[in-house]
Amino acid sequence: MSIKFVHLYFVFLILLFGFPFTGYSFDQDENVAVTAEKGLSMREKPDQGAKKIKTLPSKALVKIEKTGGNETEIDGLKAFWYKVKDASDSVGWVFGGYLGKIEDNEKKEGLITKSNERVSKKGKDLKISLLNGKEKAFSDISERDDCKKYELRDYFDFLGMYLICLNGNEWYHYILVNEKDGEEIVLKENPVFSPKKEYFFCSLLDNMNGSGFQIFKIEGKNAKNVYEIEVDDWNPENAKWDSETEISLTQHVLKNQENIPIKIVLDQSTQKWQLQK
Repeated sequence: MSIKFVHLYFVFLILLFGFPFTGYSFDQDENVAVTAEKGLSMREKPDQGAKKIKTLPSKALVKIEKTGGNETEIDGLKAFWYKVKDASDSVGWVFGGYLGKIEDNEKKEGLITKSNERVSKKGKDLKISLLNGKEKAFSDISERDDCKKYELRDYFDFLGMYLICLNGNEWYHYILVNEKDGEEIVLKENPVFSPKKEYFFCSLLDNMNGSGFQIFKIEGKNAKNVYEIEVDDWNPENAKWDSETEISLTQHVLKNQENIPIKIVLDQSTQKWQLQK
């Protein structure tokens, strides 16, 4: 059972029975995974209002250090808070409702499965055997002021690309790696594909370092950045594809906490994406 399926199953129970679902309980030193698709906030204290340390990306692996705080209900999920350590050795508190068990085929080294024979991780080195016969390598760095950890997150067969997550001390981003020649495309977040898989968007929510939004057009076995914005006074939240040429989202204004429905639409005459309020 995949992590994503477990989370969807929780949501189904909430909608069916109308009561908060109590999530897993975890043991000290247990390795677990982030199930929130848009990432999970790590905070200084076991409280939703506590200062944010960083955002843990979806599927990130963390180690449980201890349980703390009161049982809390967030988004219909009822769970305790857990003090965790991530791959870059950052330590903080996260809400347990968005943590999940790691299945047997989701191994500690970045969810790399046995079936993927062209990818391996030994020690600090993540290696991909490319179709052109060469090798693509990423090496972790574990220094006090410069910590980087590379993890394989997904493989898109229709795109012919691997999705790598690079975790830093207080940041992360994703990298698409072409399976043929190893060419890289840097993404702000986990890609969300359009219904016909002609496009995908990446929506970054980060109150500490600014937020942003990217749209890429899929061209054969490649992807081209066709739209990008960076903002520091509002967050693009709840983004979803309404159609192949329209995205709806919420403009969450940080100053007054106002939520404004907006859209990003592909203009058919100019073939350019535009923000509409």
